[in-house]
Amino acid sequence: MINDLKIKRINELYKKYKNNSITIDEEKERQQLRKEYIEATKKNIENRLNSIKIKDSKTGIIKKLKKRD
Repeated sequence: MINDLKIKRINELYKKYKNNSITIDEEKERQQLRKEYIEATKKNIENRLNSIKIKDSKTGIIKKLKKRD
């Protein structure tokens, strides 16, 4: 799970990366945190999409949004 401390650390490491003052270990940490952040974001979007329901205006039937492959 991504929390505010991790986001703050991602931003700190990005600033160092941008200024070319990042160490190899920090770069590995940055890549790992970034990967974790992206996965958490994807999961959040997927959960939001799975919770969407569509109501048919004519029949009043509520359907869940279908997932595409």
